[in-house]
Amino acid sequence: MAGGYATAGLAEELDNLDDVRGRVRGGGLLEDGSLGQDSSNRVAVQNSSIAVPLLVRLSLTRGLQLPSVEGLRMEVKKFYDMHSREVTDSQVDDSAWFCRRLVVFVKMKAQKKLVSMDYDFQDLCLVVRPDLQELVDDIRAQQQPDEDDPEAAAEAPWGIRSHCLAP
Repeated sequence: MAGGYATAGLAEELDNLDDVRGRVRGGGLLEDGSLGQDSSNRVAVQNSSIAVPLLVRLSLTRGLQLPSVEGLRMEVKKFYDMHSREVTDSQVDDSAWFCRRLVVFVKMKAQKKLVSMDYDFQDLCLVVRPDLQELVDDIRAQQQPDEDDPEAAAEAPWGIRSHCLAP
């Protein structure tokens, strides 16, 4: 395992993400803020393309050390410069803090084993804590109807009785 959180090279890694690159070239910011800036499972999933490289780097640190905001600022600024984007220091700062809050949120959820029912959010938690795979498998198994139990199989998870749809 490595030491602290390494931010070097993050700008290049983010540049390889088609959706992020397209959003920035289209005049947007690094993060997709359409659901707001507050941390939530939905915001994390919506920004999973930037969350994954951030979380992989987190998982490689000793003791899951968080990234420094200054290191993130430098990489975010470099990313915007790579796309010839004129952004204010405030926007760079906001994007860097968004990245840090995203990492903090997913790390906290993973450490508390609050992996959610959302498969995509579960996958983000597994990046940080692969040892949660058994818990995630159990949650996913509970979401699937038991095929050996006709009552459970007749009732879909969203409440529609499948036998009502039969001819």
